[in-house]
Amino acid sequence: MILIYGWRWAERAGVPEVTESLKSVLDGLGYNHTEWEDEVPFAEMLGDMGYTREMVSAAERTADAVSRVVDDKGIKVAVTPFAHIYHVWNRVLPESGVEFPVPMEHVTTFLRDNLGNAKLQPVRGRYILHDACRLGRIGGLGDSPRDVLARIPELEIVEFEHPEMAVMDLKPWDISPCPGGWLSLAIPELMPHVASGVLKREVLPRGVDGIITTCALSYLAFREGCRAAGADMDVKFFTDVVAGALGR
Repeated sequence: MILIYGWRWAERAGVPEVTESLKSVLDGLGYNHTEWEDEVPFAEMLGDMGYTREMVSAAERTADAVSRVVDDKGIKVAVTPFAHIYHVWNRVLPESGVEFPVPMEHVTTFLRDNLGNAKLQPVRGRYILHDACRLGRIGGLGDSPRDVLARIPELEIVEFEHPEMAVMDLKPWDISPCPGGWLSLAIPELMPHVASGVLKREVLPRGVDGIITTCALSYLAFREGCRAAGADMDVKFFTDVVAGALGR
């Protein structure tokens, strides 16, 4: 049994499709799952705002509540589409002695390890791959989404490129630009303008069909940025692509 964690996050952020597509992928792979619907949306962001004590307190209550559900339903792992949730529960909260009751996986690492021999259908198009900051630049987890997407026939992945990569031994996920998805929580009016700037500088000149991102909030930002820039571009979250390849 898998716990989908981030359901309320997705609803409040206005991107319910990122958890719906995860649910669809798990259905396609034959995994039993349930949603954690009692979470306090964005509580994991409190630490970034300077409220570390409040974040730890909220996490302790969450861990206790999830423990009861884990025992009741026999949950073995939690999977989230939100890179920040993955980062906080795996890297930040353990330093304060708080751990999630079961392993917390991001969708990219979970699917890399659990796709098995699933037959994936072609997904045609040329897409630039955008890495979540807390997976790539901070966490160094750039291989997992690429390993999964490489299995999808006819899908062409383009990387962000900068001259510094050659001289500083950087990886594509080290320089993947942030479109300001976090602004949706702080200054939502600014987010589309930040994202449209990234699109105009880094994406549109590449002549790609669209963007695939591993960050749910960046998905929101790029979607709104395309509207602000008047760009006719396909914006997809990672699990939406995998769901399409599974015929879901």
